[in-house]
Amino acid sequence: MTTEAAEALRPFTDLLERAPEATRAVLNLLTEAPYFYREDAPERFAFLRANRLAFEAFFEHTFGWRLEGDQRLCRLVRTQAYNPALKAAQRAQFTFTRRNDCLAFLAVLLFAESKMQAEQWTPDDPEPLRFTFGELFDDARTRFAQAGLTLGDETLRKALRAIFPELDRARLLAYLEPEAGEKPTEEQKIYTILPALFHYSTATARSLLDQLRTDEDPVEAPDETR
Repeated sequence: MTTEAAEALRPFTDLLERAPEATRAVLNLLTEAPYFYREDAPERFAFLRANRLAFEAFFEHTFGWRLEGDQRLCRLVRTQAYNPALKAAQRAQFTFTRRNDCLAFLAVLLFAESKMQAEQWTPDDPEPLRFTFGELFDDARTRFAQAGLTLGDETLRKALRAIFPELDRARLLAYLEPEAGEKPTEEQKIYTILPALFHYSTATARSLLDQLRTDEDPVEAPDETR
């Protein structure tokens, strides 16, 4: 390790020596899932925020990763892929490449934005923003019809249904388990919009939707924004 790197890492090594348990806990919390939410472990999240520069230096100089976040969540961003043998689907990252998956994700982004505006909700509100699958489906069907994209009801349902496990894994949406004895239909199932979803650009989503009116080729998922 060079002298320059050792100096850059000194705040982190001092932190590890001073508070080893809390430091190791934060390292694990950041690497166990795509997003680390404040509600997951409030004390550890506060520790991370208070010592953010030390953690940023550790991940940047050790792995070449960026630490990003705000008052609600933090996450690690890998800026470079190192294993050329891995296919896109084999990497531990959030991405969609199939056309209908991309369309479904665009629908979720645009629906979440419109629902947030309609209910005058912000990510700082104590109550989460929730929706039913039926609400999302109706909004997506109307939006795509207005854009001249006709998927067909069953194709659209299948596309939306297919991306939900990935959105749950990436911690962008969460399924709200029904009360004991309740058996909601698919239309009645309730989902919570998690704060990380609002880190994606709806402006990009709108531009891609315009492009898809005449473009039948597969598209990439919308870029993330901060």
